[in-house]
Amino acid sequence: MKKGLLGLLVVALTMVGCQNYDDQFDDLNSKISSLATTVDGLLAVQTTVSALSTKLDNLASTALTDSDLAGILTEVAAVKQSVADLSLAEDLAGIETEVADLDNEVDQILEKLNELLTANAVINQNVRITSLAELTLAEDLIKTGADNPNVTINGSLVVNTTGASDITAADDVSRLNAVMDKIKVVMKTVTVTTDEAVTAAALQYIQGDLGISATTGSLSAGALTTVTGAMTINQGGDLLMPTLNSVAGGITIDTSNVTVTSVDFSGLTEGAARTTPNNLALPDATSVKISGVLPTTVNCPKATTFVSNSTAAQTTTTITIDGTTEFSLGSASFSGDVVITATGAVNLAGVTSAKALTITSGGSVNLGGLTKIESSSAISATTVDIGGVTEISSSTVVTATDVTLTGLTTGKASITLVGPTSVSVPALTTLSSHGIVAAAATTFAAPALTTSTGTIDIGSGATVHLKNLSTITGTLLDIATVQNLKLFEQDSSIDFATAVHLVTLDYTGKKQATPSPGTQANALTVTSANASLTTLSIGSDGAIGTLTVSGSTLTTLNTAGIILNTAVKGNSALTTFDFQHTHVNGENATTVAITDNPKITDVNLGSLAKVKTITITGNASLTTIAAPSASVLAEPITIITFTIQNNDTKGTYTAAVAGSETDPYEKATLTGETVTGFKGVIDAYVAAGNTTVTYSIEIDEADTAIAGDAAAQAAGPDQQLTNNNAYIDSAKELLLLTD
Repeated sequence: MKKGLLGLLVVALTMVGCQNYDDQFDDLNSKISSLATTVDGLLAVQTTVSALSTKLDNLASTALTDSDLAGILTEVAAVKQSVADLSLAEDLAGIETEVADLDNEVDQILEKLNELLTANAVINQNVRITSLAELTLAEDLIKTGADNPNVTINGSLVVNTTGASDITAADDVSRLNAVMDKIKVVMKTVTVTTDEAVTAAALQYIQGDLGISATTGSLSAGALTTVTGAMTINQGGDLLMPTLNSVAGGITIDTSNVTVTSVDFSGLTEGAARTTPNNLALPDATSVKISGVLPTTVNCPKATTFVSNSTAAQTTTTITIDGTTEFSLGSASFSGDVVITATGAVNLAGVTSAKALTITSGGSVNLGGLTKIESSSAISATTVDIGGVTEISSSTVVTATDVTLTGLTTGKASITLVGPTSVSVPALTTLSSHGIVAAAATTFAAPALTTSTGTIDIGSGATVHLKNLSTITGTLLDIATVQNLKLFEQDSSIDFATAVHLVTLDYTGKKQATPSPGTQANALTVTSANASLTTLSIGSDGAIGTLTVSGSTLTTLNTAGIILNTAVKGNSALTTFDFQHTHVNGENATTVAITDNPKITDVNLGSLAKVKTITITGNASLTTIAAPSASVLAEPITIITFTIQNNDTKGTYTAAVAGSETDPYEKATLTGETVTGFKGVIDAYVAAGNTTVTYSIEIDEADTAIAGDAAAQAAGPDQQLTNNNAYIDSAKELLLLTD
């Protein structure tokens, strides 16, 4: 293969004039040797090369104007970017022919561009202006009239107005500037040493190094786009070269004996600015706009504006700035440890990957595009946005009043949040043993988190939302002070005895994917230890194996969803019991025990089906009890037991009148009873063939009359009561109840 296509292409379009290309070829080819590209990519480059070749042909018969050169250099930058964007492949063998053809075209373009610049280089010698005599000679070589064209110096340029130079008078400086303003290309190095305000308004391209020494003066070159060598500038005030696109050897800003107030090298796509090899120290600059990878240390403490447009991966650096107006870095990747100290906001929204981050900001920090925190990091600001982070795999401390963590799914290391009173991690599913510490948080929401590992350490009196608590004391460290708790899919059994300050509990149990007897094993227990609990709500989309509410201070209990076993006992303040839960096919039949709750007045079991045991006793104010479903029944093998006694149920009993030889028997009647529907349920189970159906139902208002009705108890064909125990507990007695 000939000299590498891409190396030759870059040189042809950026390194014009007479020079030795071998070193550049070798350097580029060493990189290109591992680079392969698709035929489509090569065709795109070939199209650009062809267009440039045509343009150079068209310009060959004319003088090369400023706009011509500017256009060519712009296209050079575009080609270089295209080269940088070429995809890596494994093998170049498949594009050998295309490479050979393009090599020939590039050779022709190199020759054409050199010929054009030479044809336009009206000064085929070095130019030196260090005295009035040399200035006069330069004026003979470079005409300064408005109609005279800008020129190319096919050599070097040296300007010096300091020391023994006699270019001091204002008129002489004006003459110098008139000459300098006509120079657009210098084919070798440029050295300017001045204590005057020198301008080079048309200068666009330097084939070599640029040296500026202007401790008490300045050089203004606002149109400069390319320096193929290195650039050194020792000049105070505002260093403004926003159009500078390429400085291959980098820029060294010499701040000895000068005060730099601002820097704008924001257009650089090649090269970077430094004050020393590993530092950029501009202690007095209020605005710094640069490009290129930042050095090891950046110290611009007064820079209210700091912008780096480089998109290359940022290596290890420590940045100290003000940043109250603007701070942003264009890099999407931090391949080394980055330390940033800023008075104002830090905008790093474009960063997608980073190692260790240490950021201290007096404003906000935007890391919304970051997807992972890989190394130990510490971020301190008023607000911090790390909403794009899905994984924190190393110890991280965030200090802020507001922290955005919307994307976090996995915490593999300790996460410490200092300051926020509200923490929301809606996507978090996995937490390592190190857990989360958010000591000021009184609201903590992680609705997708199952706390199988890891701990949660939050503020006192908090509201907490979780998917599941595997253990209550080992994971939620502040359970003793939590006031409001919501569980979205609780799988394991929880006894809330340690939640002594719990005020509200919103509980949804996890349904078993395939119900089978005994698998819905999660239990919820609320006892007298929950002395502050006033409201318990059961989620309608969940399931609970056993609900036990015993001796609590609840005033309201609302059930929903699926509950297999319900035990509500001895709750002295409970006045409202909204019974809305039901069964699930495949599991065991349901049970209900409601005992010794003195203030509840009615219970409606109408939502319940496939029930096997009901015990409702000792509820002193309970007047109305509605039965469960009579149409959806447990299977015939189920033993059915209903016990309803010692409540305050109503009903009017009219005793039987014994018959005689002349008067017929008058049946006893029971009307207005407030235990409704149980006859229908019992009849349905008997009809279904259940082998054991037992029941004992007391109508409390009528129990004395029933027990004393000897006529209805008498044996014989008219017998209605089979005993005198005051309970309805036989088939004959069941006939007294209306459906």
